[in-house]
Amino acid sequence: MKITYTSADHTTWDTETDCLGWEKLLHLLDAAHMADRIAEEEPQSQFEDFLEYSLGADFKYDHKGQDLWRNRHHLFRLVDLMRQAEAEG
Repeated sequence: MKITYTSADHTTWDTETDCLGWEKLLHLLDAAHMADRIAEEEPQSQFEDFLEYSLGADFKYDHKGQDLWRNRHHLFRLVDLMRQAEAEG
């Protein structure tokens, strides 16, 4: 028998850590989007536009966002490399 965890958006996760982390990420994204919308006085923030353009879908409601969360260690590595390139530039 395999134990899985289901987040509030009904996404199934193999670990409790991934499930809780995903829920926290969604909460933080919502807060960031609201803050950006207020600051930019726009219905959609530049950050939301970036996510939508980069992923080609809605981060929260599409499997691409969930896949990105599941493979976030690759994203962290990419960000580290970008920071390194910027620092050396």
